[in-house]
Amino acid sequence: MSANASGRLRVLVAVLAVLCLVGAGLLISGATPRSLLRWLGVDRDRCGGADGCFAFYAVGCGDCCALYTETAAGLIDTGNPEYAPAVAKRLRALRIDTLDFMVISHPHTDHIGGAVFLMDALQVKTIYIRAYDPDDYEDLSGYRALLAHAGERGVTVVTVTDGMAVQYGGIRLTFYAPPFFSKDENEKCLLTMAQIGDVRCLFTGDAGELTETVLCQRGYDLRAEWLKVGHHGSKGGTTDAFLDAVSPEAAAICVGPNPYGHPSDEVIDRLRAHHVDFYRTDGCKQIVVAIRQKTWNVTIK
Repeated sequence: MSANASGRLRVLVAVLAVLCLVGAGLLISGATPRSLLRWLGVDRDRCGGADGCFAFYAVGCGDCCALYTETAAGLIDTGNPEYAPAVAKRLRALRIDTLDFMVISHPHTDHIGGAVFLMDALQVKTIYIRAYDPDDYEDLSGYRALLAHAGERGVTVVTVTDGMAVQYGGIRLTFYAPPFFSKDENEKCLLTMAQIGDVRCLFTGDAGELTETVLCQRGYDLRAEWLKVGHHGSKGGTTDAFLDAVSPEAAAICVGPNPYGHPSDEVIDRLRAHHVDFYRTDGCKQIVVAIRQKTWNVTIK
């Protein structure tokens, strides 16, 4: 063995000895094995002992929700582009550097805008979208940019079928892609039922009353403990009939400053009439729902 190699070996042995001594000291002082692993940076513990979390991020008047367990993570929508660096920072703070999935409800900038940046900032494995043709939207530039960048980064893009379901480490996603019955771009969203533990959340993108009616008529199982309120609380959605079908106990309104009056007084009144606790992303950075089997705890940061 050369002198240089021998020296490196002695340094390595010394470092390991120090780590062992520190670890032993922590255990003697009452530290648990998990806290020791956390100190070493091995234990992720990003859910704080929960089964997993829904984290609704403030991204202006747009949608972006992180779903994560100890073994999987993904996003439903990516918000406005200027907020993407903050989204990446929050995910890295949770030691999330890989997204198993990214779901895009539709190609409006406030939902798809952060996707390209996040594909560069993190490793994204699979993106789920619904099929569009050039006549569906006036502006599909964000959609085309996403597809082009996904190809460059080697990201798998899956065009979902109605009722398709996938599973990632304690996160189950079921996609609803009803036929288009309107020229209204907001009524062409991909909707996602997400489940962690025994708690479900229905993500509706910008869908309004027409899509809600179609969903109810087609017999989907819409029941969910949580609802991501459609179109930032626009008065054109979140109808009484839809709230009856979903029967949520709590709801998230993803909203920021806007000239449209979102969320509308009508939607707020309907949520209250249905005894739904609701939380808004304006005025905070994130709303974190930590799930433990059938229960949850909400933290606003």
